[in-house]
Amino acid sequence: MRLRAALFVWASLALPLGCTALAGLDDDYVLGEGGQSAGPTSSSTTTGTGGGSTTTSSSTSGSGGAGGGGQDGGTVSGPCEGLPGPTMVDLGAFCMDSTEVSNAQYLAFLEVGLQPQVFTNDPAYCSFNTSFVPSTWPAPAGHDDHPVMWVDWCDAHAYCEWAGKRLCSAVDAGGTGPFDGFDNPATSEWMYVCSGSGAQAYSFGSSGDGTVCNIAETGIGDTTVVGTMPSCAGVNAPFSQVLDLSGGVHEWTAECTGYTGADDTCAFRGGSFMHDLNGARCTVPDAAPRSATWSDGGFRCCADKLAPD
Repeated sequence: MRLRAALFVWASLALPLGCTALAGLDDDYVLGEGGQSAGPTSSSTTTGTGGGSTTTSSSTSGSGGAGGGGQDGGTVSGPCEGLPGPTMVDLGAFCMDSTEVSNAQYLAFLEVGLQPQVFTNDPAYCSFNTSFVPSTWPAPAGHDDHPVMWVDWCDAHAYCEWAGKRLCSAVDAGGTGPFDGFDNPATSEWMYVCSGSGAQAYSFGSSGDGTVCNIAETGIGDTTVVGTMPSCAGVNAPFSQVLDLSGGVHEWTAECTGYTGADDTCAFRGGSFMHDLNGARCTVPDAAPRSATWSDGGFRCCADKLAPD
């Protein structure tokens, strides 16, 4: 997988916030109830070199994948290894970050000093976004390894592209896809992994155990270090190597109602530490404008399995 070269112009932007309920979505869950008004936006950055690092271990990659029903795969030692950010898990047809992107990993991206709209992979529908700095930044002291929050869709997209990855999307969509089908494991990468290829209601299984993931029932009331709730994982390999899909922070995906600009509505998945067990179900269809940021909103990346140059 080639890392994409990038150059960008740094500025500040106060991003509008709002979460949108779409017709026909799950009536049992209030969309966007974790939303907060955007905090102050930072316009400062330091210039550095390179991105974050990751540690991977060897395993055999399999032929499963979204919609394929395969259970092969494992921690990556091939086309998706060695990329910045979280260690990736080989899911057969694609790879997914094992955890949500942390504040320290996102800081490594910011320190490169990249500037929006100069990057060749920065889409025209993100032209409203003039800064990749989260709307509340820096992260609180001691939260380096907690999930990054307060990022809009375009911030998440840019990080994944910089890391040689992409946002998780519809199957075979390569980083973009329609909102329809978000709850179908045959058409949604995120849903395929969360549901264990359609076998379970939650990322950790079929039973509603409110103690295994960082959701409201635990009483933690804040984010935690990524990957430190080992039971918050899939039941069978390779899904068992993907952590924190339920709870923690919401995760942006590239499943949107359109690809025109700031007001496109995009899915964010998995519930958060603010939401109860009902909100942690894989099928919950939370959604927000592409420009939205909020106090429990983050992301993880996926990647295509491409042969290296």
